[in-house]
This record gives sequence, C-alpha cells and structure tokens, in this order.
Amino acid sequence: MNRKYIVVLSLILSLGIAGALAVPVIQVTVQDLGAGYSDVLSPVDHAWVNHVFKIEQHKIYLDAVRIKFDGDLPQGAYIRIELRDCNDNVLASGETILSQDLQAGTSIEIDVSPDLDLYSMIQYDKIVVVVAGNEVGT
Repeated sequence: MNRKYIVVLSLILSLGIAGALAVPVIQVTVQDLGAGYSDVLSPVDHAWVNHVFKIEQHKIYLDAVRIKFDGDLPQGAYIRIELRDCNDNVLASGETILSQDLQAGTSIEIDVSPDLDLYSMIQYDKIVVVVAGNEVGT
C-alpha cells in the first residue's frame, strides 16, 4: 500500500511538472521612457483673433489670421493656427516660429493655406490656436 501511494504521488508530480513546463512563460519589461508627471503650461492665457480677407477676380477669400496675445512670447516661440469645421476637420492652417520677441498686445499675421473661399467660410466653425514657448522642460 505504501508503494502504491508513492507511485500515485510520483505520477501526479510528474504530470504537474510536465503541465507547468508546457505553459510558456513570457516576461514583459516596460521601460520607463516617457514616464512621469509634469504640468504643461501655455505661455499665454488669452488671444484676440481678426480675420484677414482678400478679393481676387471678384471673389472673396479668407487669406490670413491676425492674432495678439495677453502675454509676451520669446523669440523661437511656435504658433499654429487651424481653421476647422464642425466635425473637427482642418479646412486651412498656418504656422510660424517667431524670429524676434513678440510683446503682449502686439498683433502678428499668420497666412493660412489654402485660402478659404465663400463655401469653405460657411463650413468654418472654430479656430484652434497652439502656442509653445521655445523650450519645453520637465
């Protein structure tokens, strides 16, 4: 009886070890690249926007955006303008990198491409303004 017990126990152990070895062991290591937390702050809080129109061959087009900010922007700051429809599709966009400091309340004109014709102006629903300083650090 003792021998039967040892054989059954050996058989159970053998099956357990074989079953454990049959299951692949995958070890995944996640790198810390990009990990952490930091507040991202805009260099400005408010912007005032005016649209610049042009007339060519008896047609009117939205040609550019004139914008000014409530805060100073340093040389090298990046400004992007997107004119979007109600479905968030970009109808026209423009961007610039400042070649000199821009004082608060001073307007800058950013050309958008393509120029919006009358039909596109009807679709135009909102403007998105992205402003980034010349350096981002954590």
